[in-house]
Amino acid sequence: MAGLKVGDKVIELDGCAIPGRPAEVTKKSMTKSSGETLLLLIKNSMAAKSK
Repeated sequence: MAGLKVGDKVIELDGCAIPGRPAEVTKKSMTKSSGETLLLLIKNSMAAKSK
């Protein structure tokens, strides 16, 4: 539904950078109820290929 494609990279989750973030914290952030918003910052794989 979000339009993510294979090769896209999640850079931030709910405003917090993924690198250096404990896996347990990231997992907990991704556990949302239906209707709740999960904010993702994505690096599009197609944008990376065009550079």
